[in-house]
Parts: sequence; C-alpha cells; structure tokens
Amino acid sequence: MNDTENSNQMLVDELNYLRKKVSELKDSEAKLKKAEADLKEEAVMRRMLVEQSRDGIVILETSGKVYEANQHYADMLGYTLEETHQLYLWDWQKGFPREALLNMAATVDESGDHFEVQHTRKDGSVFDVEISTSGTICGGRKLIFCICRDITERKRNEEQLRESKELLSTFIDNFRGIAYQVPVSEIQTFKPQLFRGAVEQITGYSCNELTKSKTWNDIIHNDDIEQLHTIRKNFIAFPKYISDAEYRIVRKDGNIRWVKDNAQIVRIGEKDLIFGTIFDITERKTAEEEKIKLEEQVRHSQKLEAIGTLAGGVAHDFNNILGIILGYTDIALKELPVNSKTRDRLTQINKAGNRAKNIIQQLLTFSRKVGTKKQPVDIEPVIMEALIFLRSTLPSIIDIHHEIFINNHTVLADPTQIHQVIMNLCVNAAQAMENRGGMITVTASVEHLKKVSSEPFNNLPEGKYVRVSVSDNGPGINPDIIDRIFDPYFTTRETRRGSGMGLSVVYGIIKNHGGKISVINNPGQGVSFSFVLPVHVCKHRSIHKKSVTAAPTGNESVLLVDDEEDITIIGKMMLEDQGFRVTTALSSLEALELVRKSPFSFDVIVTDMTMPNLTGDMLFGKIRQICPDVPLILCTGHSENIDEEKALKTGFSGFLFKPFSRRELAGAVRNAIDNCK
Repeated sequence: MNDTENSNQMLVDELNYLRKKVSELKDSEAKLKKAEADLKEEAVMRRMLVEQSRDGIVILETSGKVYEANQHYADMLGYTLEETHQLYLWDWQKGFPREALLNMAATVDESGDHFEVQHTRKDGSVFDVEISTSGTICGGRKLIFCICRDITERKRNEEQLRESKELLSTFIDNFRGIAYQVPVSEIQTFKPQLFRGAVEQITGYSCNELTKSKTWNDIIHNDDIEQLHTIRKNFIAFPKYISDAEYRIVRKDGNIRWVKDNAQIVRIGEKDLIFGTIFDITERKTAEEEKIKLEEQVRHSQKLEAIGTLAGGVAHDFNNILGIILGYTDIALKELPVNSKTRDRLTQINKAGNRAKNIIQQLLTFSRKVGTKKQPVDIEPVIMEALIFLRSTLPSIIDIHHEIFINNHTVLADPTQIHQVIMNLCVNAAQAMENRGGMITVTASVEHLKKVSSEPFNNLPEGKYVRVSVSDNGPGINPDIIDRIFDPYFTTRETRRGSGMGLSVVYGIIKNHGGKISVINNPGQGVSFSFVLPVHVCKHRSIHKKSVTAAPTGNESVLLVDDEEDITIIGKMMLEDQGFRVTTALSSLEALELVRKSPFSFDVIVTDMTMPNLTGDMLFGKIRQICPDVPLILCTGHSENIDEEKALKTGFSGFLFKPFSRRELAGAVRNAIDNCK
C-alpha cells in the first residue's frame, strides 16, 4: 500500500474514532442531563418532605446564622420564610449568652444531641421545643441540622397529668376510706399492689405493716372470714357484678370495727385487676343496732301497755264478781248464829275472797303507770304485801322466808315503786332457781352508816338507813356479766322470757330515792341484792293499821247506781241492814231521770264509774246542775281516768274501790251525809 492509501486509511480511522467519541460524549451528556434532572427531582422531593414535615427544620452555620429553614419552623417563630434567612441562633434562643450558643454549635457532631429548651417568637412569647441535632460537613463546611418540635401542648398535658396525679394522690391520702388494687389471683390471700387511704386510721396498722408483715385477712374477725371467702369466690365466678360485703376487723389495739368492702373487676391490658374501697361503718352499725333496740323497747312498752290495759279490764270485771261473792257472804254471816258450822265455812270463803281482792289490788299496783309520789312510808307492810302477792304466783318449789326488824322507822318513798322493787328482785331470784327450787330470803333492818363506810354503801351521807336484802341460794351470776346486770334491756333469759328491764328499773328507783343498791355474787351458791334508803324522821306514819269498828247506821235516803244488777242488789241489802232507805238504778240515764223527777228525794248518791252512756264523773256533772248540794260517792273496780285524788278534786264526797264491805259502804255513806250538813 502506497503512502497515499495509508494516509487515507489513517484519516478514516481517526474520523471513526472521533465519531465514536462524539457518540460517547452525547451519551455522557444525556446521562448528565438525566442525573441533573434526577437531582433536581430529588431536591424537590426532599424539599417537599421538609416542607410537609410537622416539625420545624432549620440548618445552621457554625456562625449561628440560619442556612436554611422550612416554612413550619418559620411559622413556629412567627417570621416569614425569607426573614428566617437573616436570623441568628440567639434571635430565638434568649436564655443563653451568644458565646455559649456558639460553643454549643461548634461541639455538635454526627452523633448529635436531643434536648428540650424554650424558644422566643418574634412577638416575644415563649414556647417549649424538643430539639434533635446532628452536625455534618457539606460543601467543605460544617452545617448543623436541627429538627424542632413544638411541645407546648404536650407540656401542658404533662403538667395537667402531673397535677391530676398529685390531686388524686392527695385525695387518696386524705380519703376517709381505704383504696386498694389487687390481682384476681391474689383475692383470697388479699395481697394488694395498691393500698392507700385511711389505712392507719381504720386499722391501727400502717400500710407497710399490712403489705409486708401482715395481710388484710389477718385482721378480719374470725367469725367473718369464712363468709367473706364465700363472697369472694362468688365474686370471681360472676365478675360482672360488684362485690358488696360487710364484716368486722380487729384493729391493732384490739377494738372491733365494722367495715364495708366494695370491689369490682376491671380488665387492664391482659390483666384482670380488682379495684375496691373499704369504709369504716361502725357508727352506722351502732346506729342500726340502737334503732333495733329502740324498736324493741317500743314493742316492749306497747306490750306492757297492752298487759296493763288487759289487767285493768280483768280487774274491773273480777272485782264485780268478788263484790257479789263477798257481799252475799257478808250478809249470810250476819244472818247465821255465831256457833254455826256454816258460818265457819262462810268465814273461810270471806277470807279467800279478801285474799283475791288483795291480789287484784297488787296486780293493778304492779301494772299502773303513775308518777313518783314520795311520802313517809313504813315499808314493812309494803314488803309483806309484795311477799303475799308473790307467794300466790311463784312455783311451790320456791320457799319465801322473811326477817324484818325495822321497828317503826319510815322512809320518804313512793310505796308503789318500793313494792315494785321488792317484786322485781324476788322475781329475778325466783327465775334463777325455777328449774331447781330453792329459798328466797328477804331481810330488813335499820343501820347507821358513817361517811367512811366501806363498800358497797360508801359515799352516802352519814345517818340511819333502812337496809333491805333479797337473797337466794341459786346458781349465782356469771362473773363475766356481773358489771352489766343493771344495764337497760340486758338479759340472759331466752327470747320472749325476759325484757332485761327488771334490775335497771330497780337501780333507777333506788337512786331516785337517794339510796344505793349493791350485789354480792357467790357463783354456785347464790346472789344477794341489798339496797339502803335513808330513814325519814316524821311524827306520823302514812301506813298504819286501822281499828276495826262496827258498820255505821242511819235512816237517810240513798240512790245506788250500777249497771251490774247483782251489785245494786247486794249494796241495797248492805245499806238497808244498817237502816238506810235505798233506791237502785241500773243505768246512769235511769238515775238522772230519777233525780230530775224528784230532785230532793235523796240524801246521798252512790254511783259506779264505768257505765254506758254516761260515766260516773259525767253523771256527777249532770246531777250537780240539778242538785248542787247533794253529796255523791264514786265507786270503781278499775279506771285509768280517775282515782281517789282526782275524784275528790272533782267534787265527789267519797271514793270506794270495789269490792267493798258493808262497813266500807255504810261508812262512806255516813261520812258523806255528815260532812254535807
């Protein structure tokens, strides 16, 4: 190949090479354009990500000047985006000196930092910011990237939560009850994870003691623990229901308290927890018990009132019957010769009738509700009357013995209440021996007590006292209850067999009379109750035996009024035997009509109290309008509305309690007529 051909070939090769290079340059240019486009697209996307971020993003130079920031950060500070590029770190970070901020910026490296700080807005307001920083070299210079999050709301919520927790904690610590949280698996052993509130006030134990050295079960009363276990078991079996239990606990000091335990199962996450409260309800329980006692007292009072009403009704009717028996017996005795056997038999009937009369009188005295009327009283007859009444009511296996040496000394007392004291003490003794029999001994004497007298009658004024003792040889009193025997409504008797009021009534009566009562207890051998009452110095005793005199006589006209025909017949016979002229009326209306027809025909009128249409006191008022001066005598077998004192204050000239004897009836008539002249 010649030189020309070689030169051409070289040119062709060079041309091809150039073409190849041009092609490669074109490809490289295309790739560069594509890369540039990709970079631009990536930059746009990154910018979009930055702008779409909910956090503020700012890039700082080490000089503290803003290199770049997103719109959200500009909004956080209250500047426009363009204004942020003229800001320095210390424009919003007011809490630190400029040199300190520059030093901090210089020390930021790739590992970065995370902290909370406060920024200042353009308007001067301050807000809380959480910042994450990292340092990097970009374009040969160091830049600091900061991601800033406004945590003002979170801080506010945290503060509210903190305040709520403190408030809740304060509330629980000052809670009048106990708040607890216990896993369901620990309910029977009761080992709470949370145990706060008035723990020590209610139990006497600290929270630490009840969570470490003891459990709640350890202080539950032994009589209530089994029942509480059953309640808890049912509670777990039916978790939708709220547990409501009342039981007793034993405090650290040994006192027993009632508590109310409410609990509910709550599921938190994967755990079932029991949340509950415990309150001390001892006062409520005590109030409920007092209410029950008061209701029982009301029922008992109503029962006594009913018994008293029944006794009054029975006494009224029985006294009328006794009046008939005793009246005819009295008349028959008068008609029989002194040496007649029949007279002796009728005398026994008369004694039995009078004994029945006394029993009725004692029954009415025992059931009557009257105020205290203290007067000088020789209590020997009062004691004897009570013992006579008791002898007819107590079982025959119980003997009654008495030794009374009062020697006419009197006390200032209400005889009805002293009678009640003797009755209650003797009945109490009899009840203690009712299954085995025994003896009741009643003694009475006069003693001189000094100021320094030993128990049981110390602290009483010096002087003479009547001492009465009621002793028995029964089983005695349980020493564990000896201090409670005088408490109202305390009784060891079975339900419906004792009210528990007997000894408390005795205690109150003796104390009200200026005396004192004591008890000497010998378990297995018997009990002796003794009381003392101060001796009263007086010239006349209120209780004395009346001399028996013959029945008075007369020839005056008497109107006898009673709705019981037999009573009028007997009364008429009694008075006529004594010489009086008697007209009878079987009703108050009939008697009123007789007086209206002949106002001055009667010298005295004797009327029963309890009658249909007009009672005796009502008849008195009607007759007084017709005959203002005629004397009237009131008779009654029993009346809650009137007694002798009221009758005499009303204007009656006399008062008779049925059944009456011929001497009593004739004497009342004679006195009324004589006192009217």
